[in-house]
Amino acid sequence: MKIKRILSRALVFGLLVASSTTYASVIKFDIEGLDSLGSGTALVIDFIDGDGASSSVWVNGIATDGTTGLGEAIGSVTPLADGYLLDDSNFYSSLALTLTGASQLSLYLNTTHYPPAPGLFADVLALYLVDFATGIPSLFTDEPLGANALISWTPTGVGNGDLSVYGPTSTGPISWTAVFVNATGPTNSIPEPSPLLLLGAGIMAGLAVRHSLKEKQA
Repeated sequence: MKIKRILSRALVFGLLVASSTTYASVIKFDIEGLDSLGSGTALVIDFIDGDGASSSVWVNGIATDGTTGLGEAIGSVTPLADGYLLDDSNFYSSLALTLTGASQLSLYLNTTHYPPAPGLFADVLALYLVDFATGIPSLFTDEPLGANALISWTPTGVGNGDLSVYGPTSTGPISWTAVFVNATGPTNSIPEPSPLLLLGAGIMAGLAVRHSLKEKQA
């Protein structure tokens, strides 16, 4: 019952928003200094739906000097020959990649978002580093919602969309970049609610789901 209440509040929270628009893009993400975080770290990729099933993100081109593995899949996550496919047939989908002996990692995020119906939300994509066993952030960033995301992306209908790259709250050997490398699809001017608070709703839902899974595994 507690989990259901958290999820209900998350969905309501996501409806309290302003306006923006949509587009599609390909993002190259690079991170180095991962070995400074110690063992047990996972890279989490969250995909939050805002407008019903219509879009997907293909995570591919994963390269590292260590090894990665599928640690956890929540919602609509499908392993592929080269990477993973996250689609928005669920409100919240999440992929956790475990990292072993890795100091650097790079990957591509290929989005195939379509214009949402008028008045609905843009989807949201966000990346995090967490301790896989506990779900606690392995790194604190200046992301404004306090979720410690490394980056977040939302469609805006202009250029490649809205990509935010956050920074660590303290200096250290770890650093990351995210840049657009390609874009396809027309722009669109249909107004829709802002995805910022939708990201907050997704974060709340994700925490609730992960907490529930950890309790079942204990």
